[in-house]
Formats: sequence, structure tokens, C-alpha cells
Amino acid sequence: MAVATSSRRKNFEKKSGHLQDLFGLFEGKIVCGDDKQYNMKGKPAPDIFLTTARVFLGRDVGDLESVPTSVQLEERRKGLVFEDAIPGMQAGKRAGMSGMLVTFMFILFSTYQYSCSRLGSRPESPQIWISSRRESRSSSWIPRRV
Repeated sequence: MAVATSSRRKNFEKKSGHLQDLFGLFEGKIVCGDDKQYNMKGKPAPDIFLTTARVFLGRDVGDLESVPTSVQLEERRKGLVFEDAIPGMQAGKRAGMSGMLVTFMFILFSTYQYSCSRLGSRPESPQIWISSRRESRSSSWIPRRV
């Protein structure tokens, strides 16, 4: 897994600095929108997802300039993008990957499920936790599965 964010690196580091328990798991596999060495166009162009898959995940998804082969297209179809904005979903689709739009309501519902399971009124615990840049800045904790 890797992170592909259109945020500027300075802003990303400021937003994620207190969440190293989470972002440290990516072992530096993070591409930001202003990383000049990759010569990427911004979302909704697919550049950031294809670059991340190729450079950090070692996937043969082709490059940004040439027409992908059938093998590269198949490799792209294995990608899964979690996005909180429509341009990111468009970029994922243009990259040939599947996508999941993570909205603020999804976050509220997940938080509700977690709260209910902690209180014992629901037996299941959530399996996946996703944060969004639209989340409150005061959320500096990472929920643990109970």
C-alpha cells in the first residue's frame, strides 16, 4: 500500500505529523502533488496513481506517455483507490483502477458503529478506518479494534 495525495508535501507533513502510528506504516511510500521529480499533472489526471503504483509498489502499469499493453491494463485493474473528492475518483478511473468514495457521512457512520460496539449494543467492530482531510483537526487518535 502507498499514499498518493494531491496535497503539497509541506501541508501533508503538517497534517499527518501527529499520526505517525498510521502513516509510518507506509514506510515512506508517499507521493505528494508537488513532487517535481515525477513530472505529474494534477487530479483528475491519472498521473499520481500510476506513478505511485509504478515507483513505490513496483507494479508494471506502464508510464504516463505510452499506450499501456494488455498486461499493464490488467495490472492497473488490480489497483484500489480510496478518495474523498470527485477529481480523485476521476483520476482513479482514468488510471484504470477501482475506487471507493469516502465521504464525511461514511466517517460519521463508521464512528457510530465503533461507539455502539464499545457500548455493547452492537456485536461487530469496524474492520476499516479511513480518515479524510475534511475530518476535524482535533482527531489525533487512531481507533483500536476492541
